[in-house]
Amino acid sequence: MHEKAFLAEGDVELAGAEAGVKYLAASGNAVALVHRSREGDYLNRVVNPATFFDNAFREDETELRANWAPSGKSSLRGRLGWLKRKHDHIPQRDFSGAAGELDYVWTPTGKLRLEFGARRALAAWWEAAASYRVNDTLSFTPTWQAGAKTAVRLRLEHTTSDYRGAVVPLAAAARSDRLRSAQLALDWAPAIRVNCVCPGVIETPMTAELRADAAWRETALRRYPLGRFGRPEEIAAAILYLSSDEAAWVTGVALPVDGGYTAA
Repeated sequence: MHEKAFLAEGDVELAGAEAGVKYLAASGNAVALVHRSREGDYLNRVVNPATFFDNAFREDETELRANWAPSGKSSLRGRLGWLKRKHDHIPQRDFSGAAGELDYVWTPTGKLRLEFGARRALAAWWEAAASYRVNDTLSFTPTWQAGAKTAVRLRLEHTTSDYRGAVVPLAAAARSDRLRSAQLALDWAPAIRVNCVCPGVIETPMTAELRADAAWRETALRRYPLGRFGRPEEIAAAILYLSSDEAAWVTGVALPVDGGYTAA
């Protein structure tokens, strides 16, 4: 039996910021320029120069996004960016490169929808033979709306994964994987209503400690026009109504059950 130790990407703690500008035309077409920076720390990992493992990094990414609808039956969405990643202690693991995606949707008829996609993604990879992976994916997804509630969808996808940034000399060509997939699906969309209940403070064990604080209780009750907190059965009654046939024509509602707190 052959065994090989595998080290996952690992838990990472990220902190970052993003800024950008966007132009939105009256037609709905848009273009945006965005830059984001983030710093990451791998939890429970120590720096190991022998295996070229680092425990912290910084990533900077600049991207151009655009949405364009050349006609009422087609739309184009794209993103082109440049990603640069630098490690705090092991510069051999640093990498940079272009990433992005392009999606085109064409609906030649009311029942047929064709989606074409191309994308490139970069991701860190922790092996001696590679520091990062480049995924290039092409996809084609036709969808036939067979009925008001049913659709048949086919998705064809081809992905090439190239492993780059070796930190040791390679005895053979760098690893490159190919993945081809085909998925056939039948979608059924029955009439589904989506509503939610927004409760105020309810008299449950979860809020008991707060309600026991006399000063907090007095201040909070002043904000409730009905002058009291809610009871669990009152929330249950609202949920029961929204789930019943009596609410068959109610959907997209956020129902406050809060003794007037929201309206006050």
